[in-house]
Amino acid sequence: MDLYEAACDAEHASTAADGAAAVLTIGATGSASAAAGQAHAAGFPAAGHTVLPPASNFQPARDWFTQPCLLGIDEAGRGPVLGAMVYACVAAPLAYRETLATKSYADSKTLTEAERSKLFAALAADSNCVYAADALSAAFISGHMLGRTRVSLNAIAEQSTIGLIQSLLNGGVQLKEVYIDTVGDPDRYKAKLEREFPGLSFTVCPKADALYPVVSAASIVAKVLRDTALQVEEQQLPAKHAGNLGNGYPS
Repeated sequence: MDLYEAACDAEHASTAADGAAAVLTIGATGSASAAAGQAHAAGFPAAGHTVLPPASNFQPARDWFTQPCLLGIDEAGRGPVLGAMVYACVAAPLAYRETLATKSYADSKTLTEAERSKLFAALAADSNCVYAADALSAAFISGHMLGRTRVSLNAIAEQSTIGLIQSLLNGGVQLKEVYIDTVGDPDRYKAKLEREFPGLSFTVCPKADALYPVVSAASIVAKVLRDTALQVEEQQLPAKHAGNLGNGYPS
């Protein structure tokens, strides 16, 4: 089993203790608060090889976590042939909202790979933003959708979203406003989230990744982590199978 598959099959893995970042946090659906973590140090082959960024950077806590904060959530890789479906979130202080609007964040699908990479690097270095991601492997999704107790893809996505919100709250981020690109019926989804997290204000709507910069930022994180994971997977292929895996969608 290669490194990427091993990571994707490690369901419910989370960030390791003492703020050591996992390469990819996989399958946190339903147990975002699980303490057990399986982390890979930045130990992929060096010199010219792609290395996955950390799956999250919200530990250690920032001073602004005690201020009212906003959160954006989006995904990349819904329905791919290869790779995981990655949900990601970005948090920032409410007071940083207007500055976020000046950062050139946009729906990741409208950006080039180079633009996404540059924006992700800037976001990761921004002391007023943090991110976290949850990658759901094809095996994880199929196991739930085709198992004895079948779970819809929308329900899996909703649980991933709930897990991300809970992980930020558990990390001490004082969330007040949450913006989410819709999954299914936005009104039903919003009502479910409000029941799960009373006291938080939710905006759930189509095209949120184009309307709200914090969601645009989350879409970039999800896309960059997903695409980088595919590049790492590409590097692990035996020479006889070497080739470009592309973005994991049929052409």
